[in-house]
Amino acid sequence: MVLVTKIFLYGFITVITLIGVTNIFNTITSNMELRQKEFANLKSIGMTKKEFNRMINLETILYGFKAWIYGTIMGLIGTYAMYQAASIKKISEMYIPINAILISAVFVFIFVFIIMRYSIKKINKQNIIETIRKDNI
Repeated sequence: MVLVTKIFLYGFITVITLIGVTNIFNTITSNMELRQKEFANLKSIGMTKKEFNRMINLETILYGFKAWIYGTIMGLIGTYAMYQAASIKKISEMYIPINAILISAVFVFIFVFIIMRYSIKKINKQNIIETIRKDNI
């Protein structure tokens, strides 16, 4: 019974993780697609590739940090709710999974960094003039 429960829980965690990664990928790539004209305008008035990459990297750090903070807060609230529901007698104190929080931080930044690199490569392949012209037609 314990083995079946572990398989179910790890499967559930895997599905939730894949949904989260897909959601992050969709959000960031959609954001990049919607801002194509803005990026083309910035490049056309003289923004260098180094400055553009720096701007995108700072946005990546902001997205990753906000996602990690919100997820950690919601996770701690969920942990506290499960602790309250499971503990009839307050014999032990609540356990805060510090290692899991740190591992999640690392993976959030890795996923967001990889997705942002993909978006930067996609944007750098586009022609500036065609991007500006496409929106005006």
